[in-house]
Amino acid sequence: MGSNLIQSAREWFYAQNPQGRWYLRVPLGIYHAIRRLLTPPDKEAIQAYQAIKELEFDPDRLPKVLYLQRDFPGPVPSHIELVQGGAVKYSYLDRVWPQAGTACNLLYGVSSAHTGYAMEIVKAAKGRGIRMVWNQDGVWVPEAYPPEMVERGNRIMAELLHSADYVLFQSQFCKRSSDHFLGQRDHEYEVLYNAVDIGHFSPGRTDKHDGELTLLIAGSHIVPYRLPTAIRTLSLVCKDRPSTRLLIAGQVVDMKATLNLIDELGLREHIEFVPRYTQQEAPEVYRRADILVHTKYNDPCPTVVIEAMACGLPVVYSKTGGVPELVGDEAGFGVESLSDWYVLHPPDPQKLAVGVMDVSSRLTQFQEAARERAVRCFDYKPWLKRHAEIFASLLER
Repeated sequence: MGSNLIQSAREWFYAQNPQGRWYLRVPLGIYHAIRRLLTPPDKEAIQAYQAIKELEFDPDRLPKVLYLQRDFPGPVPSHIELVQGGAVKYSYLDRVWPQAGTACNLLYGVSSAHTGYAMEIVKAAKGRGIRMVWNQDGVWVPEAYPPEMVERGNRIMAELLHSADYVLFQSQFCKRSSDHFLGQRDHEYEVLYNAVDIGHFSPGRTDKHDGELTLLIAGSHIVPYRLPTAIRTLSLVCKDRPSTRLLIAGQVVDMKATLNLIDELGLREHIEFVPRYTQQEAPEVYRRADILVHTKYNDPCPTVVIEAMACGLPVVYSKTGGVPELVGDEAGFGVESLSDWYVLHPPDPQKLAVGVMDVSSRLTQFQEAARERAVRCFDYKPWLKRHAEIFASLLER
């Protein structure tokens, strides 16, 4: 009964609190504070707070980096583990600057893949002279999340971003969205696009085609419209190219609804599900396909797009967010859409199908352009070199 009353009170306060008014947050803040005091910390929390207590500044002029990854204070996941999204950047950095532990001189955090204890770590580190680099991806946008999550998520993210000694924005779009929702950062920052190992992510055989066209959608399928949009696009393409197939790679959250739509459109023979894969296995997944269909609206800087291009896959995508900056004019086909922070505008499957047909009519040209652009713009070696320069600059102060 008590929990129901608390839940009702929470819902009422949030309904009255769309702009995050402080005087309506106070009762909930008191409730959460009391709850934290009365709830014993779990093993993860104990380990995190013990690590925070042991933090100390290492005076070495060489970078000793402590990563704020989700498994803090554990080791950084390697490329042979299930690593995707923001966590991939930690694994690239860890190759050159292995996790330093609690004796460090730099913190490094990624906005889309950080520990829930990040703010506590940053505050302790700042007091001990440890500097921080923050890698900023997307923000909590009203078009995708409920008001409670937007207000709280952006408040925490803004505090982390403005606590950093240096900020890397993953795209120009990331900078614009950060300025809009987190407050403008006008010093000690730059745009540095995500990068991949272009030796590992590379094209496969060029003689694999037998007239069949294979599309791929990969990455996180949490957003409800992503898979249905790709499946409806496939249905339209099949009217002109009946042998077209779609690979759905990664975890499917609502498999029942997905299968129902596939059956409704009569596409069972045209779709294959590919289980979640590691960075080590990823190139073989991309090499099975001809075109990446990326349906997410306002995606800030998806690494999946760069990985696909490095493997020679052109991209058909929603021309929103940071994806147009990645694909450019030559490596794919962008579907125009309204620019909006507050309302979702998923790409039109009909327009995506037109894009697929256009790209497939000049497939070799687009594939070569995709690979060339990835090599020229998104090789991880210059990305690491720039990090080395930033780290050295911070440690000289």
